[in-house]
Amino acid sequence: MKSIFFVVLLIFGTFPPGEGRSAGILYEVWHSTAAQLMAKVAAIGGDQLTTELVIRSNGDLTLNDVYIKYGLNGDIWNVQPQLGFYCLYRHRANDTNPPLADCANITQTATAHAKMLSAAGFDYVNIDVTNWPMADQGGPTDVAVLRPTEVLFEEWLKLRNQGVSTPQIAVWPCSPSGSTTWQYLLDTLYNDPQYDQLVYRQYGKKVVFLPFTSSCYDPATEELIRSNGGRNDVTTIKMWALFGIPTYSQDVWGFFAPCTSSADPNAYTTSMVNEGPCNQVASTNSSGIVEVSASGSYMLSQTALPFASAGHFRGLTLQRLFQKVLATGADNLFMSSFNEFIGGRQAPASSAKIAFNMGLPNDPQATSVWVDTYGSEFSRDIEPTVEGGSRVWEVASSCVTLYKAGQTCSDAPASACCTTEDKDVFASIWSLSNAAGPDNLLTSSAYERSVLVSQGWKENCNPIPNPTAFC
Repeated sequence: MKSIFFVVLLIFGTFPPGEGRSAGILYEVWHSTAAQLMAKVAAIGGDQLTTELVIRSNGDLTLNDVYIKYGLNGDIWNVQPQLGFYCLYRHRANDTNPPLADCANITQTATAHAKMLSAAGFDYVNIDVTNWPMADQGGPTDVAVLRPTEVLFEEWLKLRNQGVSTPQIAVWPCSPSGSTTWQYLLDTLYNDPQYDQLVYRQYGKKVVFLPFTSSCYDPATEELIRSNGGRNDVTTIKMWALFGIPTYSQDVWGFFAPCTSSADPNAYTTSMVNEGPCNQVASTNSSGIVEVSASGSYMLSQTALPFASAGHFRGLTLQRLFQKVLATGADNLFMSSFNEFIGGRQAPASSAKIAFNMGLPNDPQATSVWVDTYGSEFSRDIEPTVEGGSRVWEVASSCVTLYKAGQTCSDAPASACCTTEDKDVFASIWSLSNAAGPDNLLTSSAYERSVLVSQGWKENCNPIPNPTAFC
């Protein structure tokens, strides 16, 4: 029986929670419309531009050159995945008038992702449905997330039937009172016997994650989800981020968790240089630590605002976050994220004069700022991209491997998760002005900064609230 058990593990995943460590990652399926817009640009002979390419053009291009110049409009890709501008929408067999054409290369994309994530040690992906509380088959929610989620189940089931390992799948739907998306996902996927092996479980129950926000969480709806029509076979996990340190002690998971300041352990920091251990806050309950998170980067304000995001730093941010993950050895690791790439945009939350998409001060879309991901550097994503390469993915993969093996950097100092000579190569820069006259300077010396401040020089601070780079 023991040998059969390990064969099952080899094909279908690693130890279930409660019998070993579990690693999950946020996964997006919302690329369908954006991918097809890029295909339209290519079809008319246009340049397929991303936010990162516009930034790198040094003013020669604007965000209007992505779609608007071709009479198109939609979500702009921050970077191009190495797999191309992919998506997962495919019309249902009985749909004679689908709202969108089928995406190209669906099987290749789903297969590549399954192999990458399984090889890295991820047990499950958690599909982000946090912006869509109401199901609408054939409508915008269906195109964005419902049908692509179904297609991922279909594709990964085919792979498993061929003996190819895939992660399991969980969903994270916005579920306020009166919402319907959660019910659609349960009826269509969680309760379909053919997908039984694909649905992520903890302690024998199917897992549904719930956004722990006032607009997406309702205790009565949570009870309906757990009941699952009287089956009582679902457990829920509340999850969000940037909710304040005390909430971590209420059995609420963080889908990302910022580093805390070495000067004040109750304060978050975006600084990765000249700081002590990251020491992000772990999620706990009465039994102790239940989950620790790590991410490619993270933000403390809208991520496109100047210095609001920590950034990748060649994988240094991940490496510092994983110090806590590996030292803690919690049963659950959650990472954010694999493949957001597009994401929402808003008016700036700050009234500061520099409250625009960093690096694009004169762009006609400068004040429509990205919230969660920006360009190549300022993104939680870890999937390899054309502009950013694969280094952050390599660091993440090595870190997850160590976590799943119960090892730390003492056991594998040469691991990409543990080396610092290739990542910790940055210096802090301080900007100061002489209050007595028109004299300004930049310095990388903390000693010089301290001396000048003591002599009456003023440090020029970032006016964007929350980030800690520059004051």
